[in-house]
Amino acid sequence: MQAAQSSLLKTFVSKNETMAESFDQVAAELKERKQKKESIKNKDIAALSKSAEAFRGHGEREAKLVQRFEKASQDLVKQFEVCLTPAVKSASN
Repeated sequence: MQAAQSSLLKTFVSKNETMAESFDQVAAELKERKQKKESIKNKDIAALSKSAEAFRGHGEREAKLVQRFEKASQDLVKQFEVCLTPAVKSASN
């Protein structure tokens, strides 16, 4: 269960980096087109770059949240183990 949970949470984090990379790629293409004198506005390129940075920031915050969540989950499992240990010992006697 913990492996599946961890995998799912890490997927959330990686999607942000994928989105950021996509924005970066589109911004680079627009910049290239602008250099070829096509009608591209600097503000459009800047907006894409800003969006990419926003996704990276969101991804970093999610990564920290995932770490805290995984630690809390591990702590909870340990607490269950401590609580269940006396019950298991009693049942085996």
